[in-house]
Amino acid sequence: MTRIPELEQELVAAATRRQSPRRVLRPAARVALAVAAVGLVGAVAVLQATERNETERHRAPAGPQGGPSAKVAFDREAGVGFGLEGPVLTVSVHPQAPRKTLNRLSGARIRATCGQGFTGGQGDPRQESTRRWPAGADRLRFRFPRDISPVARWCRLEDPVAGHVAFVRFRGDPLAREVRIRRIATRWAALLAAGDAGYCTYSGQPLCERIECRRAGGVPMENCTPMSAKSRRSFGDATIEDVTIKGNKAMVKFSNGEAIELGKDTTGFEHPVEWWWVTRVVRVR
Repeated sequence: MTRIPELEQELVAAATRRQSPRRVLRPAARVALAVAAVGLVGAVAVLQATERNETERHRAPAGPQGGPSAKVAFDREAGVGFGLEGPVLTVSVHPQAPRKTLNRLSGARIRATCGQGFTGGQGDPRQESTRRWPAGADRLRFRFPRDISPVARWCRLEDPVAGHVAFVRFRGDPLAREVRIRRIATRWAALLAAGDAGYCTYSGQPLCERIECRRAGGVPMENCTPMSAKSRRSFGDATIEDVTIKGNKAMVKFSNGEAIELGKDTTGFEHPVEWWWVTRVVRVR
């Protein structure tokens, strides 16, 4: 434990004694005392700055903070987010990621790769890093030998033995909130109309159960009417007519007379880009 507070008290006491009429210091002693005071102030300042830096270092959230050079993308089907900044790739697994993703990662040696081209070969500056994914971990950093962030167009995660886990392509500029919501709604609608269960990765388990009237494991829900095949197919040719965003909620109206409500993720999932889920289907006319 540091004795800086005690030294400060001693210095104050010495200064008080110096001003007392019963004790007069010689000029040389006063100079020495002044030098000691300056040194002490400097030591206190350095110590406080060090403590502040150490505190901020421990408080800083993991992963890239969305700086000018950061690239961020999501594989929603896998429930995995990628953040590339400098030579460091941060991979985050969302709390609602499919069980298949969690099983593939937990305890396995996972290889992360980022590159510019898609064919490989000479001249492709792709970088790789392999680490064991700790069981139960929801985030892991991979450090590449060189910084590929300025030219990287994609990243993937794979188990060298079991195969593919997640894959993303990076876009040129970060998507505005409305554009991101429109893309989520469009993808959700296309999968639902095609009868593809992948729409559940955009809506989460509660809405998926209400649409199918089946709980996890295929257990039928009582007093529940599943969405008709006609209603599902109507989203196939529907276009988005309006998007309204208020706080953590958004409403997207389709030309088929239906609307969907989306909610911003509030589970504490840390990543520079917002994650939105389809939470409700509403008939508007």
